[in-house]
Amino acid sequence: MSTARTYNQNHVDRTHDGRRRISIYWTWSYPWEAQRDPTEMYNRYSTMTEVRNALWPNYETPEYDAAHFLQGIAGTLELFHRSTLAFQELAEAATGHPVAVFQRIDQAG
Repeated sequence: MSTARTYNQNHVDRTHDGRRRISIYWTWSYPWEAQRDPTEMYNRYSTMTEVRNALWPNYETPEYDAAHFLQGIAGTLELFHRSTLAFQELAEAATGHPVAVFQRIDQAG
């Protein structure tokens, strides 16, 4: 039986034990969003350059430079994933189950 792919984690079976199980589901098509033309401003995610400009100097560290972090729209999508890490840890501690992260269409298509 095949299981759903989860983001940056091994799929862990979360058995029914009466406790809540929490999942995060991104409704995007990652490949389609990440490859959007940044010159088309209408209805697209921001690029890392735009994030840097809006939140300067927060992302002016080596961790986020082009050699270490995805640039363009793909980098911003990664920021969305990272924004849930603290929530995932808290939810896992409260429920005893790891939080699975799913995407409608992930990086692998």
